[in-house]
Amino acid sequence: MIASARIAPKVQIAFALFMAAAVAPSLSVAAERATPGLAFSLKDTTGRDVALTDFRDKKAVVVVFTGTECPVNNYYIPRLKELHQKYAAQGVQFLAVNSNPQDRVQDVAEHAKREGLPFPVLKDADQKVAVDRKSVV
Repeated sequence: MIASARIAPKVQIAFALFMAAAVAPSLSVAAERATPGLAFSLKDTTGRDVALTDFRDKKAVVVVFTGTECPVNNYYIPRLKELHQKYAAQGVQFLAVNSNPQDRVQDVAEHAKREGLPFPVLKDADQKVAVDRKSVV
């Protein structure tokens, strides 16, 4: 068991949001300068380009790496939707990024629709964003 698993979920979420808010000013500056490894642009499930810099007016951006068949991901979707509903009005933007090569864009779009995801879902087809952030195992 990892140490963070023993921390209450509310504490983990509060810490994640605190950290996101703490780095939000530097995120905006870094995104504007297109710092390698931080700024990115991907297509959403409708083919529209979505860039991290699109959200520079937000207080924080939460990027969640997802998969259509991942049981852990699917377990946390209801909580992510709750967090989005609670914090979106306070300037927190959620983005889901699917980097799984086996998940076609159509599958990702259907999964997002079926789950009722209220925030953009992006496809990282070549896994560049995931690899740059060491989110691929």
